[in-house]
Amino acid sequence: MGQQYATWWYDNAASSEQRDKAHMLSGGGLPPEIDRPLLQFACETLHEYTLSEHQRVNLRDGFHSGIRGVLINIRRTQG
Repeated sequence: MGQQYATWWYDNAASSEQRDKAHMLSGGGLPPEIDRPLLQFACETLHEYTLSEHQRVNLRDGFHSGIRGVLINIRRTQG
């Protein structure tokens, strides 16, 4: 689910500046302007009010993985 959101975010919600700095989102903490909507997306999709810490970690890890995949695909199409 995090990977799906990462692809959607990059294609539809990220500013050009955020896309230029997307490599910084491939690990570590996420800024609140990305983390909050990511958690909200997951809660709405899962029909949950809150997520466990384990779910949050997996969601964020999925986002990191999704961003890496987006960036790899961009490099492939440009190369």
